[in-house]
Amino acid sequence: MVKPFSVPLLFLHEKAENELWGCGGTALLWQNVEDRFIVGAAHVWNELVKQRDARSGRMSICVGMGNRVVSLLDAEPVDLSKELDLVILRAPPNIEERMGKKAFYRTNTWPLTPAQDGETVGALGYPGELRTPTGFTIETNSFYYENTCAVSTRGLLIGAFQEEPHVTVTHIDRPVEPVRDFGGMSGAPVFALRGGQPVWVGVLKRGAEGSGIEAGLQATPIHFIQADGTIPVP
Repeated sequence: MVKPFSVPLLFLHEKAENELWGCGGTALLWQNVEDRFIVGAAHVWNELVKQRDARSGRMSICVGMGNRVVSLLDAEPVDLSKELDLVILRAPPNIEERMGKKAFYRTNTWPLTPAQDGETVGALGYPGELRTPTGFTIETNSFYYENTCAVSTRGLLIGAFQEEPHVTVTHIDRPVEPVRDFGGMSGAPVFALRGGQPVWVGVLKRGAEGSGIEAGLQATPIHFIQADGTIPVP
């Protein structure tokens, strides 16, 4: 239900002929009454730009999967907040026609109702552990994590409770070994399921560390984002 809206956000560099190296995270395709945007984590975007500026040769910053990718190599953020770990990019024209089965998450009103303390939420992202370079392509596979959340004025903590509630962890694309490193999940959209429909409530800013998935996931609530894609200083 939420998979079409979540995309890998990657830097790719041709190290040698038909040999790719890549790094990156996850982003959301978002459309509201103002415009179309790509929403991700600021620390991911800053790292992609750092890699771009430090290298030469064939390279790309892009969103998408397989041969369904869209370049963001020269994109400039609409807004970026290091403190909130949010970046908002304006989506290139005609992007939806080039993204295959991917789609924009549409919001007709803004802001959306925020996550509630104790509500069950889920995040779908693209861990680096599940990226597989093959020639001049990188196969990406998604990972879905669902748990209840604790809500504060500045963030969401998904999971990581003293008495751990029921956890649902689903590998979406294909059976794989349990994911150990959640790097690459940063920037993934967080959704609550309400009335059978996904409602966007957050953006992952940090994956689980230390004791694995039991450490929980941290996310920024989306009420900091304005309808025009800007992020006012909180």
